Amino acid sequence: MKEYLFSENELELIKFLKSNSPRKIWWEHIIYIFEYDNFYIELGIECAEKFNLGYVPEKKFEKLPISDFEQYVMIAKLKKINEKYRPHSTSELRVENQKISELNIVRTLLFHCPHIQSKEHFNLFNTDSYQINPNFNIDEKFDVKRTFLVDVGLWIRTESNIINCFILENDDDFSTNSHCYQNVNLKDREKEIYDFIEV
Repeated sequence: MKEYLFSENELELIKFLKSNSPRKIWWEHIIYIFEYDNFYIELGIECAEKFNLGYVPEKKFEKLPISDFEQYVMIAKLKKINEKYRPHSTSELRVENQKISELNIVRTLLFHCPHIQSKEHFNLFNTDSYQINPNFNIDEKFDVKRTFLVDVGLWIRTESNIINCFILENDDDFSTNSHCYQNVNLKDREKEIYDFIEV
């Protein structure tokens, strides 16, 4: 199993966030911004690794590009930017002047399997690659070839908001999260997929 966990420097930034609530929290589709007076902390998404586990054929098929079988590991990265944050036209203010009362690191176990050709459609392939809470066991029915322990973001509670700023479904964009415009607590709903580690 390969690990992509927050670095010591990132863990220090997380502790700083917990004890020094930002003035504002912004959302920009692929990043979250924690704004302070003269600097900001950015939480973004990166592709840590891409690979190809191939496929399991059911029948003959037309040759497909190898990229059709690529799989990815998406991770969250934190960094401090030593300049004043300037919102863009696409920036959305999520929280202003609210104390962070609870902060969790969100961790998951990604597991990847080869693609399998559909029995019904010769040119369609599916994969049993999913994710699970690292404290649970992967079902033995899956033909798992690679596993990754990954930190995928943060879960934050403020005075009146829940902010689920973590990657859902190993995606490359925070904007696909169904909770973006709602105050939904995914910590309660997604315990089978994510481990919420309190800071």
